[in-house]
Amino acid sequence: MAAKIFNALIAIVLQSDMYRSDFILAAWAVVRDLSNIFFILILLYIAVKVILDMGGHEAKKMIGSVVIAALLINFSLFFTRIAIDSSNILALIFYNRLEVTYIEKDGSTANRPAPFSTPYKEKDLAGKMYQAFDATKMIDKPFLDKINTIPIKEQTKNQETKLPFAFTLGVMLVAGTIMLVAAYTFFTSGIFFLGRLIELWILMIFSPFAFMSLAIPKLKSIEYVGWDKLTEKLISTAFMAPIFMFFVYL
Repeated sequence: MAAKIFNALIAIVLQSDMYRSDFILAAWAVVRDLSNIFFILILLYIAVKVILDMGGHEAKKMIGSVVIAALLINFSLFFTRIAIDSSNILALIFYNRLEVTYIEKDGSTANRPAPFSTPYKEKDLAGKMYQAFDATKMIDKPFLDKINTIPIKEQTKNQETKLPFAFTLGVMLVAGTIMLVAAYTFFTSGIFFLGRLIELWILMIFSPFAFMSLAIPKLKSIEYVGWDKLTEKLISTAFMAPIFMFFVYL
């Protein structure tokens, strides 16, 4: 189940359709309108300072930055999508080059479909990676029969002496531990990709605030709102996927 979650979430999160939902555009429009109202308040504040001759040259410089930011705010969703699409395209380059080929018991190779189907041409990456260290081979009947007939002493090499139950139990515990660790790793990796999707949604919706902060330098460092923090979070979150897929490809 952890492997199925891992495969499905990677296939879904890398698709551009997930970042063009109607609710994102609607929520972004609300944030953009709130930002435009804030720009009007800033312009009124600057106008009062100019009339009262309180701002001087600084107040006039603020007008230019406010007007530029007000124009760029309408393209905030577009710029954010460029960064997201670029990272997804780079991740899909590695994803599409991955060949999920399985070695059958008779030694032949075969390409199998993913065990959990989605509309996004999903690959069974977890199954391919787990095949390299498949712990179930340590507890199947042929393996247990083989270790149960290993001679304990050199002088009894011609006799078939069964190993103690504790040894067999130890093998089972080791195999179970490997499988639990693998399940935990696949599950947490899938959740990381789900978190990436949600976080990018939030960054897209609140992107107008980042352009609004360009007019007021003190707002640039606010988490998820300021220009500096939002761009840093956007780049690190978006390009997490291609870096992950690069190491999976290796």
